[in-house]
Amino acid sequence: MTKFSLSLFLVVFLFTACSTPSVKEEATIDSVEQTQEQIVEKRFYERWQAIIDKDYEKVYSFLSPATREIVPLEQYKAMLNRPYRKVALQKVDCDGDVCKVVFSLVYDHSQMSGIETLMGEKWFFLDGQAWFNLPESDRTL
Repeated sequence: MTKFSLSLFLVVFLFTACSTPSVKEEATIDSVEQTQEQIVEKRFYERWQAIIDKDYEKVYSFLSPATREIVPLEQYKAMLNRPYRKVALQKVDCDGDVCKVVFSLVYDHSQMSGIETLMGEKWFFLDGQAWFNLPESDRTL
């Protein structure tokens, strides 16, 4: 390799290295640019994975603080204790601070297994955070 080629390589290498953002910078840039739909999608999958794993304390944390004040953890656990297997997100549509999620859910029943059904749920944004909207009919004690 000639001195000129080596010098050119070093200049290009150093220029490229200096202009490449670090992983931390990229994460910050990406998080700022996330849409409401992307935020809800991520939280949707985290919540449903916790349901499937029967990690009810984690699932409970997806409820807003106000909802957790009126729905005790034990009551919420009873609502979720079902043999859910998997979910597949179909779409997320946000209008203002309210997002509608459509997904398919696979679960088992005492007389049938692998039942797949199309479901929907709502999420809302409050103070920059996406919260699962527990339907009012499930909030009664």
